[in-house]
Amino acid sequence: MSVKANKELVRRFYETIEQENMRHLTISAIKTLYFIRKLISRFLV
Repeated sequence: MSVKANKELVRRFYETIEQENMRHLTISAIKTLYFIRKLISRFLV
């Protein structure tokens, strides 16, 4: 995931919080957790 894609993900996350749209918030959280899991797995290998 590129820096630009990460910035867009974070921007959408905060916009969603402001709009209180829980469905999109959940989707964003899942994508973020998936990214973190991939990042951690690179360091553990």
